[in-house]
Amino acid sequence: MVTPVSDSSLRYDREEKAPLYAAAGIPEVWIEDAKQDVLYVYRDPRSNSYAVCTELHRGDSVSPIAFPEIQFTIDYLLGEPIIE
Repeated sequence: MVTPVSDSSLRYDREEKAPLYAAAGIPEVWIEDAKQDVLYVYRDPRSNSYAVCTELHRGDSVSPIAFPEIQFTIDYLLGEPIIE
């Protein structure tokens, strides 16, 4: 699993890097959008894209494909909210 954290590179991570990970057969990619407090979860690689992309927010939870018995809250993964 790959987990980039995006502050200013979200578009690049989603549109350029994620397809490369899919092409390499990485089964799951989580991309954290630090500005919007969103976790994008990509699963099921197909050629150079992912068949499934889920957008998760605070209050949601997620389990990695490799360890489905382990559950993370999105609040835990995103940490403290950023106050500007």
